[in-house]
Amino acid sequence: MKRIVLFVIALIISLGMCSCVDETEITTTNNISAITTSLTEQLSTNLTESNAMTTTEPLTTIFSESTISSFTSTTTEESLTVSLAFDSQGGSVVETITGEPGEPLSEPAAPTKEGYVFAGWYDSPSALTPFVFGVMPTSNTTLYADWATEGLTFTLIDENQAYEVGGQDLIGLELTDVAIPKRHQGLLVKAIASGGFTNYEYLLDIRMPAGIEAIGNNAFNGCDDLHSVYLPDNLETIGAGAFLLCPSLTTIEISPSNQAFVVVDDVLFTKDMQKLVLYPAGSTSTSYEIGSTVKEIGYGAFSYCYFLESVTISNSVETIGERAFYWSANIASIVIPNSVTSVGIYAFSDCYGLESVTIGTGIDTISAYMFNWCNDLSSVTIPANITTIGYGAFSDCHELMSVYIERPYSPGDSIFGASFMFNNTNSLLSIYMPDLDTVNYYKTEATGGWVSFRSRITLAPTE
Repeated sequence: MKRIVLFVIALIISLGMCSCVDETEITTTNNISAITTSLTEQLSTNLTESNAMTTTEPLTTIFSESTISSFTSTTTEESLTVSLAFDSQGGSVVETITGEPGEPLSEPAAPTKEGYVFAGWYDSPSALTPFVFGVMPTSNTTLYADWATEGLTFTLIDENQAYEVGGQDLIGLELTDVAIPKRHQGLLVKAIASGGFTNYEYLLDIRMPAGIEAIGNNAFNGCDDLHSVYLPDNLETIGAGAFLLCPSLTTIEISPSNQAFVVVDDVLFTKDMQKLVLYPAGSTSTSYEIGSTVKEIGYGAFSYCYFLESVTISNSVETIGERAFYWSANIASIVIPNSVTSVGIYAFSDCYGLESVTIGTGIDTISAYMFNWCNDLSSVTIPANITTIGYGAFSDCHELMSVYIERPYSPGDSIFGASFMFNNTNSLLSIYMPDLDTVNYYKTEATGGWVSFRSRITLAPTE
């Protein structure tokens, strides 16, 4: 009896497999295993129930037609299909493609989007390698369109292995957004050109693709309405003045996987926190204290910060970059700590509200235009460590009435004064010297910029 039953099971499975081939359907090992298990379980039950039967009873009493039919029908299933969906990112609709994994796949017609050029399909918004059409994927997949603003300029760099991008030809269009593509003509776009988007006054935000490694000098200088910037994974360098004079900038975001920079409390630093790269000029905070890890304040880091009234520079800072506080009109007081050894040109230029300046002992030069157009500055003390006053250093400080020079003259040791260092200051300006020998030297012998101000030189009053 058992031999007959086993033969029936084998016959049923064989018939199921033959049926699958005839119907061009797929029979899986799991289905066969399931059928065998189920038949065996039913066989055990039916054999128990059939103990009262005679050995001459036909096998159909053990397996009914409905039972056999139900098992054989589960041995087949429809062919596996997958879908390839298209997210056109605001472009025209591209219909989903359905098919079997590995079957031939042709690229559909490119979507369209007014004002933009289609720049390829990618299997994730952050991917840099375009999707390759040819065969259907093995699982359901969504592709994302990449776009380039129409009319951008691309220039080959890196020995013709990559591109940099700019948009100066489009400046008259008053664009509020710019789409920078991941690739152009098959090559990665790796850099924003110097001055590439300067004076894009209506640009609201900028999001750069992951492949961007460098932002050139003055790339987004003068973007008055720019309020949000997203910096990508691979960014390594930001050029001088890249975001200078962006007074509306409030949000600086960066990919968490970026290895060169970090954003802390909305302020951009190098990853080691030793350089403060950019403070968001549109922030409404009125004060800021620079942390003790910072050694350098970058070019234009605090430029055009209208709401800032005070900035505390920590004793860790050694370098204040060019235009560091340029046009931050409401800063009232600045203390340059003794740790600072270098201050760039125009560092505090156009700080109209600056009333008080303390110059530390670590620098020997007041750089060119360092305090140019600081209209509210009425008095300044130039400590004995200063040996050079740069071109136009205090020019156009219209309220400046008192300059106290602390370094005494000795033969071969004097302060070099560049042209226009006190040009267009108050008509009552007095330049006070520490002793009579120093007065006599600068009134009669000193050359350069001192010649223009000999009549203003006098002996400092005694206390």
